[in-house]
Amino acid sequence: SNEYINEILEKGELKAIENTDIFNKLKNEEMNLEENRSLEILINKNKDLFFKEGDELTSVNEIQHNIDTTTDRPIYTKLYRYPEIHKNEIRNQITEMEKNGIIQKSCSPYNAPLWIVPKKMDNSGKQKWRIVIDYRRLNEITIEDKLKTNFLYLI
Repeated sequence: SNEYINEILEKGELKAIENTDIFNKLKNEEMNLEENRSLEILINKNKDLFFKEGDELTSVNEIQHNIDTTTDRPIYTKLYRYPEIHKNEIRNQITEMEKNGIIQKSCSPYNAPLWIVPKKMDNSGKQKWRIVIDYRRLNEITIEDKLKTNFLYLI
């Protein structure tokens, strides 16, 4: 609100925005000065919620999620072959995600192939890569639960 922004400005609590990249990505040219200040305050107040390049990825275990399907038969999709030059990148990313507790090894009858796709170049001009999983076969047999997805917006 305007009162909150003015209170912060009067107290001198508005510091230089620490996450200029985030601010520049979120701001809109149609925003007025007050809206820009509100955005700066919001970003600074919640800076720990934004991921920045180089930050360590972490996991959250607050919600238990299950996927209901139309069949009990596991989905197993043949793995894709990927170029030899990507094998180290894939191995490194998987090792990093295991180390950070984002993924874990498992023994499951389910399988979905992974692929690696290019991200936008970083500021240094270096090509970055992202691992993606092809869940199309699983999606085909997944029962949509509108209540669950609507609930996520409330969190």
